[in-house]
Amino acid sequence: MFAAALFSFVFAASALAHPSLVARQSLCKQLGAGADDTLSYNFTLAAGSPSSPIDDPTTGSPMVMAIGGAGTSGQASTWVITAAPTANNTDWPNFSLVNGALVPNAGSTQKGLAAYDMSVNPGDEVQFMVTTANSGETSELIYCSVSDASGNAVLAVNGDANSFFECNDGSRDVLVYKASSSSTQYHNCGAVNVILRHA
Repeated sequence: MFAAALFSFVFAASALAHPSLVARQSLCKQLGAGADDTLSYNFTLAAGSPSSPIDDPTTGSPMVMAIGGAGTSGQASTWVITAAPTANNTDWPNFSLVNGALVPNAGSTQKGLAAYDMSVNPGDEVQFMVTTANSGETSELIYCSVSDASGNAVLAVNGDANSFFECNDGSRDVLVYKASSSSTQYHNCGAVNVILRHA
């Protein structure tokens, strides 16, 4: 009995000491038993119709990292997730999911750089700040995977796997969270599931 009380106290103290851990776990927990904030494998992204099965490897069109709009910093740049003809991207060939961070893995052309998640609010494009590795930047810990019984997974952000859209920004299709019909930055939006494909 004493051991159970001690465990409860230690767990509660740990949760209070690490509130971001509790918030991140609750973001994923609300998505059900197949949700997690960490995956053991690298993956690529594909945009699939919400009505299409995620277990079909031919479902969905590839999505990759691409340089975003002009930034104001000489030290960093903003990148977005865009539709692509193939998943073959040498800049950021695949992603990892680590403790709620969606981590673009740098390819040979991006040596010495790292990409950090930016906050994603309704109406925002999904964006990353790319700067030198070990620059002291931190990622927003807002992502989860949601897997079915066979291990096929989709991406969730802010505890929501059902509000991604692919929208045209005038030159390409970009990934947007809860697209806004009043946005002046993008148009022609369609709902998508963001499917995680083993790399």
